[in-house]
Amino acid sequence: MTPTDILMPELTDQAENGVVTAWMVDEGGHCDSGQLVAEVQAIKVDDQIYAPHAGTVVDRVGINVGVATGEPICRIIPD
Repeated sequence: MTPTDILMPELTDQAENGVVTAWMVDEGGHCDSGQLVAEVQAIKVDDQIYAPHAGTVVDRVGINVGVATGEPICRIIPD
């Protein structure tokens, strides 16, 4: 299995970007499939990001750093 980029979701029709407000998995930490990885926000709309598969979380963006919709917020490398 190849690494998976986790993308900033489209939270509203008006928002072109969002921010990660909290990370639930440390950089280099393990996550399980379906585990909550991050919380994101755009124009006061909150959402949660879950891991699509188990692996190691790397390349996390910083908290409150703007990320365009559809751009990676982190990558999961399968175990």
